[in-house]
Amino acid sequence: MIDFSFTITPTLKKEIEKIDETRNKILIQLLSRAEELELRWESNLDRITYSSRLTPKKFTKAETLSVLNPIKTDGEYKMSKSEIKSYVNCYEWINQKWLMSKEKVKEDDIKKVIAFFPHKVNTKDTNIKQILDFVQINPEHPIVQSALVFALFYLSLPKDSDNIKLSFIISYIFLYKYGYDLRGLLNLEEFFSNDLDHFRNLINEGAANRNLSSYLEYFTQGVSISSEHALRKILNGERRHDLPASFYELSDRQREILMLFEKPGAKVSNKTVQKAFEVSQITASRDLAKLYALGLIFSAGKGRSVYYTRI
Repeated sequence: MIDFSFTITPTLKKEIEKIDETRNKILIQLLSRAEELELRWESNLDRITYSSRLTPKKFTKAETLSVLNPIKTDGEYKMSKSEIKSYVNCYEWINQKWLMSKEKVKEDDIKKVIAFFPHKVNTKDTNIKQILDFVQINPEHPIVQSALVFALFYLSLPKDSDNIKLSFIISYIFLYKYGYDLRGLLNLEEFFSNDLDHFRNLINEGAANRNLSSYLEYFTQGVSISSEHALRKILNGERRHDLPASFYELSDRQREILMLFEKPGAKVSNKTVQKAFEVSQITASRDLAKLYALGLIFSAGKGRSVYYTRI
C-alpha cells in the first residue's frame, strides 16, 4: 500500500498554470516540417546527453552525436553506443505509442521501458501495479501524475546508478500521454541534472515525512523552466550543433520509403527496401538509418532480425 500524501498548493497551481500557458504558445507556433525535425532532433540529442549527467557514467555531446549522426560512423565511442541507442529507442517508443494515447498505463508497459536498456533491473520488489493504480485511479493534472510517477519509482526501484534515469523516462510516458511533450522539445534532464543534490534531498525528505508537496512544487518548477526554454528555442530558431542543412533533408527515395509505413502495423526491413527500390543492402541501410536518426521510424528486433515500424 502506498501511503504518501500531497497537497495542490497555491505555488504548485501557479506553476501548472504557467506551464499550460507556455504549452499553448508552443503549440500555435508555425514551423515547417524541416524546422520541427531539426528542433526535435537537437532536443533529443541534449536530453540523452544530460540524462547521462544524472549518473557517474557520463558521456559528452560529441559521443551522443557520433552515435545519432548516421553520416559519421567512425565507431570512436563504442563504450556508450549501446546505451545511447537504448535511449533513442525508448524515447521514440514513448513518442509513437503514448503521444495523446487514451490507453491506461499498465505494468507491462513499465517493464517494456526497463527492457530497452542493456543493464538488468530486478523489479521483483517493486510494486509497479500499486504505483500505477495510485497515480491513475484518481488522476491529478498530468504534470502532477508525472512527478508522482518519478518519485515513486525512484524510491522503489533498486538503488543503483541507473535508477534515476529510468524513473525520468517512465515519467515521460505520462507527459506524452496527455500532450505535454511540447512537440518533442521537453528536456527535464537538463534542469534537474544541474541541481541534482537539491532534487534528491527533496525526494528523500518527502519520503521521510510521507508527504511529497514540496517535491511536487520543485518538479513542476523544473517543467515550467524547461517549457520556457523550449519556447525560446522555437522563437529564436537557434541551431547549436554543427550539422549540414542536408542532414535534415530527405531524398525522394527516403520519402517513398516512409510511404511503406502508411499501413497500420507495417513492418519494414532492410530487405523490404532493397526489393521495393532495387537498391543494395548498404544503400537501404543508409536510408533507414537516416529516417531512424530523425525520429521518423522506430527500430525493433536485433541483428539480422531488425525491422522498423511507426509504433
